[in-house]
Amino acid sequence: MAKEHVHGKPSLPEFNATVDPTLAPFQISQGTYLENNPTVLYKSTEYHINGGIGSGAVVITDADVFAKSGSNATELPQTTMASQQQQPRVLLVRRAPTDSSPNLWEVPGGAVDFDDPTILHGAARELWEEAGLHATAFHRIVGPEHGQVLTTRRGRLFVKFHFLVDVKSYDVKLDENEHSDFCWATEAECEVGTVKRRVEGQETTLDIPFTSEAQKAAIMAGFEAWRKVQAAAN
Repeated sequence: MAKEHVHGKPSLPEFNATVDPTLAPFQISQGTYLENNPTVLYKSTEYHINGGIGSGAVVITDADVFAKSGSNATELPQTTMASQQQQPRVLLVRRAPTDSSPNLWEVPGGAVDFDDPTILHGAARELWEEAGLHATAFHRIVGPEHGQVLTTRRGRLFVKFHFLVDVKSYDVKLDENEHSDFCWATEAECEVGTVKRRVEGQETTLDIPFTSEAQKAAIMAGFEAWRKVQAAAN
């Protein structure tokens, strides 16, 4: 399959991403954010955030950028219609079989550390560690503004925020301890849960079950946000 694994990466590149003004609330540390926002409203009930903050990077590219990027993603099937090839695609990664939620799909992300300078620094770090991609722009939050509420088996409650992110290049380098595969999927493919691709000359259909319906919803919201950003730029 078209994937590249690395056991170690160079140090995280300097954080020099541009940040949309709407993301100012996330340009503070996790500790400061939790001091200012110790609870989250979920299903009409206020909960204390006792686990921390998570992040997810929604990386979407259109066909032109995808073709010119030198991406190592699996080639599109030869039978794929030109109209589908021109559709924007989102980066998805499959969780390792030995990890929690094994073999399920998500966008790159993870826990923000308390020593990350800001929540956005944490999102950029996770994107680099999990996919080897350098964030160059944070456009907007996607999904609920209050975040996605997650709980652990031990009852710890986390809030996860997803951000629409641009990257310097699209050459994905996975950490095999966390993810076993990746793909670039269209909005329609995310909706139905399958991706068509060609591996070693053979056209295949890959199932992409998501870690949760909330993860799928954030991805679908990412496509809508991407269209709005593109329209504003043009």
